Amino acid sequence: MKKSKYYIVTICTLVLTLYYGLASAATTTLSEVDRGWYDSTGYHLTGNTNYYVGEGSIYEEPTAGEYRNWFVFDLSGISDTILSATLRLENTSYDSPDSTETYTLFDITTSLSSLTGGSGGVSAFNDLGGGTSYGFQTVSSADDFSLVDISLNVSVKLNPPGQDIRTRRL
Repeated sequence: MKKSKYYIVTICTLVLTLYYGLASAATTTLSEVDRGWYDSTGYHLTGNTNYYVGEGSIYEEPTAGEYRNWFVFDLSGISDTILSATLRLENTSYDSPDSTETYTLFDITTSLSSLTGGSGGVSAFNDLGGGTSYGFQTVSSADDFSLVDISLNVSVKLNPPGQDIRTRRL
């Protein structure tokens, strides 16, 4: 079994370009309102805001196997059409036997309260493992200590306003 780690912390923003009509646009940057991960046993430590992802172990749960992460953004204040979106993450450490890994972002159907409240369990972990793709980015050790920008497919669920984004690694 391939053991890989991709650990990103600290900065997480969503940069949106909004259409205001008659060919005018503006850029809005949003910070996440919550973030975290579920491990393959369905465990999520509420209040822990790192967004560890991949296979391996971390200090909170040293034997869980695979981790899938998520982010929540409140888009309820966005009333204009979103023309483009970029998820910006800080990569502080890449650790994998492979030279690159693909980080993919998916939609999920787990309720927001279950996801963020830690009660999603194995069902939330499984849900974070697929769905409609928002986008992806290939990462490597060359991305350590840098910002990784991931262009998002805004036609998926970013329109109409009020949706949120949750992410995980493929």
